[in-house]
Amino acid sequence: MTSRHNLLLLIVATILMACGSMPCAAQNELSEKAAKAYHDKKYNEALALYRQAKSEQGVSAQLYYNLGNTYYRLGNRSQAILHYERALKLSPSFTAARDNLHFVKEKNVIRDEGEENFFAAGAGAVARLMDSNGWATTALLLFLATIALALCYAFASAVRWRKCGFFGGIVTLALCGVAVACALSHYHTAHSCQAAIVTTQQATFGKGPREIADSNDVVFTLPEGYRVKVTDSVLSGTDSLATRWYKVMTFDGNVGWSDNKQITII
Repeated sequence: MTSRHNLLLLIVATILMACGSMPCAAQNELSEKAAKAYHDKKYNEALALYRQAKSEQGVSAQLYYNLGNTYYRLGNRSQAILHYERALKLSPSFTAARDNLHFVKEKNVIRDEGEENFFAAGAGAVARLMDSNGWATTALLLFLATIALALCYAFASAVRWRKCGFFGGIVTLALCGVAVACALSHYHTAHSCQAAIVTTQQATFGKGPREIADSNDVVFTLPEGYRVKVTDSVLSGTDSLATRWYKVMTFDGNVGWSDNKQITII
């Protein structure tokens, strides 16, 4: 009985392990097919496979990056920019996605960001060293170090160790605050819906949340690929054909309204 019982357990465990490995194997197979299609310059096939992966496996920074590359190869710059932005939204330290985003914008002469001052640029560079999880872990370690140094200050008998505990604790506490700020900044960015990309060839922005009647209602126009800040939104209508209208602002202060057919939230 004991040997049969052990054999049954072994069979059940083997089946469960096989079933558990099947989704992972399927995911790897799908990713490999998409990567091979992209390498073979079958970009439409690669796009379909990456979309299938998104539907079946969920989103990730790497998947958005791959979609951005594929859209760029297909000549769809707005979707390429959108997906690079989405990759960076999930992983701000994704250097390849940031480089490709800058490349596409520079190539198409898209100027949708103001000049950063020295301190803002430096703070941004520091924040991009890690993602939110990395900064949160760093903050926790620094907090534990602060506690250890505080205990050293409180209980050490030697003056030099008390000084190390006091000044070291101040430094680690300050660094912990920086790490917390970076983690919160990344978390806010990842969950924010305040940025959008123009995804039509040319978007026309009006004075209010309504269809533009004539040229007097036009505030400004933007070509595809431009990034705008969403400051408000309203829903026009209550049925399935209702239109979502967004109030947006450009980096240079222009304000106008657009429907969800012209812009896509990052």
